[in-house]
Amino acid sequence: MISTVTLALLLLSVQTVSALAPGEPAIYLQVDPSTKVVDTPPGGSLDITINVLSQSGYAGNTQLSLVNPPSGVTATFAPNPVAVPELEQSNVKMTITIASTVPEGKVTLAVNAKGVEDSKITKTLEIELNIGKAVTTTTSTPSQPSTTVIASSTTTQSNENQGIPSEILYAIVIVVVIAIVAVAFLTMRKKK
Repeated sequence: MISTVTLALLLLSVQTVSALAPGEPAIYLQVDPSTKVVDTPPGGSLDITINVLSQSGYAGNTQLSLVNPPSGVTATFAPNPVAVPELEQSNVKMTITIASTVPEGKVTLAVNAKGVEDSKITKTLEIELNIGKAVTTTTSTPSQPSTTVIASSTTTQSNENQGIPSEILYAIVIVVVIAIVAVAFLTMRKKK
């Protein structure tokens, strides 16, 4: 016979799993961690690798584009569109070209990814880029001698894009819920 506590735990587990089930298919974008976004002078170019990740079962061709870039700044993507397998990632090489007439300063580039088969699936990644000469500074710490550092821009993303991908979080929650139910069940059996 199932006790009230065990039944309550089972119902709570089912509700928790239902509430945390993966949502609609989505795309996640990030600058590949091995890519350095460095200062680029007017008249120069920069290659950046962008990871396009499947979330919540998304699979399909994904088209990348630069949204409203500053005048004189263009980008090409290869391959484009890129095939993104379900629960995996694909990499796209983004080549940014800066005309010699572009003034120096910081710019934010918005890279948009859109599903080819389902255009409602979109994601935007913002990349901060400093147009100008590389800045060299000298820093020192108590444990190290002085070193030369080349300043570089960083990639910014909204808070919803940071952290653990939803598929991994979902799997962790399922395992924890199953473990709680198993412990409760074993505890109830020992008391009999």
